[in-house]
Amino acid sequence: MKLLRVPLVLAAAAMTLLASPVPQAEAEAAAPIPAANPDYDGDGKADVAATMIDDWEARFIRVWYGSGRVADIVADDLAATQYGVSYPLLARDLNGDGYTDLVVGTSDSSSARVQIIPGSAGGLQPANRHSFQVLNKAETTVTSFALVGSPVRRLAVGLSTYEGSHFDEQVRLYKLTNSGTPTGSPVTLVPGSGKVPSLFKRGGLGSSMDALGSQLFIGAPEAKVNGKAYAGAVLAVTLDSSGVKSTKTITQATKSVTGAVGKYDSFGNAVVARDGYLVVGTPGDAVGAIKRTGSIQVFTVSSKGTIKPVKRIAQNSAGIPGKAEPDDSFGGYLALGATCKGVPTVLVGGAGEVIAKHEDSDGSAWLIPLRTVKGCPAKQIYEGHGLPGEPNYRGIGGVLAFVRNSAETNDDLVIGGSGSLSEGPPGRLYRISAVGGVVTQLGADDIFDSVAGR
Repeated sequence: MKLLRVPLVLAAAAMTLLASPVPQAEAEAAAPIPAANPDYDGDGKADVAATMIDDWEARFIRVWYGSGRVADIVADDLAATQYGVSYPLLARDLNGDGYTDLVVGTSDSSSARVQIIPGSAGGLQPANRHSFQVLNKAETTVTSFALVGSPVRRLAVGLSTYEGSHFDEQVRLYKLTNSGTPTGSPVTLVPGSGKVPSLFKRGGLGSSMDALGSQLFIGAPEAKVNGKAYAGAVLAVTLDSSGVKSTKTITQATKSVTGAVGKYDSFGNAVVARDGYLVVGTPGDAVGAIKRTGSIQVFTVSSKGTIKPVKRIAQNSAGIPGKAEPDDSFGGYLALGATCKGVPTVLVGGAGEVIAKHEDSDGSAWLIPLRTVKGCPAKQIYEGHGLPGEPNYRGIGGVLAFVRNSAETNDDLVIGGSGSLSEGPPGRLYRISAVGGVVTQLGADDIFDSVAGR
């Protein structure tokens, strides 16, 4: 497989999926111009980085720069084994130099490591990366990342270790220096220890994570709740300067959370937080009489950290296009950003959605504003409707992100499907611009794992 391909641009004038950004005349003259995000080379154009699988099933990272340049970061660039690059990515400016840095995990036969790849005027610089060991234990994989912003910055790393017959999970939080490197001993969150309930033991703790202010939200989609296996839960951790201040367990049994605890609901399979909202994906949720169709739970998070359930959204909810069917996996993947002049919006993936009658997992994405705004309806997006081509068992909606160009208030969408090397067609990855809705197919057909958003 050739590891560098030229992006294919597919312009579709009729595909205007998002409203135009705020006109320059409406902006306050004294307000700073928002920076692009992620922007690894500082040119004001948002960049897209994704983990991918090559023909030998080894994982690598491809970066599509806003300038049009494409570059790959392979295992050798990270001093990792051929199959040692983990799938999650985190894009944040850790050292405050104005360039977004990329965080990725690697593992070998005896340990797991975190690699912080710095951005620069020349783009990401793997040769200048900072690498540190997070767990000296065989069969350990990095499963997720999050950055806690206050009262001190901490990089949260989800870890899963195979113990022969089961997986043990933990989350480690590393305090960061001003230069974006870890310092001191990490805070370790282990199920059944400290303030982490035993409910989370072998529940997939850290399968997904996100942070907002001083709170860290950790998904555990395999947790047993009220005797229901794989019902799922979310651990909300509030941090102070010394470590964990408090924790709260959120499930579908939590007061005011709509829905019922069910076997294989997988509440917490995806967790995203931004702009005062927390959204939790429950891809196995039953909605009415329809089993395993999936839903999302929307919460507000106050400036004091109070978490309040707002609503449950599924395909049969008012204003949501599409039809709820078994095995849609609606809510299996999530991203949180802004559209319609800055309205908080969740991008929901349902990789199991059937579009063509002859396929099982064509996949789809939904763009759902979290506030009711005139002229800003929810939209369904799939191949043949908002994306070029025809549905073809790619699992569209399985790869999602928002990215933003400099001086804009609306985000570009990144939507893809992972595809398969052995059981189906390869995946595809698309970028949809906030201005004009132009659709760009990033690269040719490939196998995709994850993408780093803002």
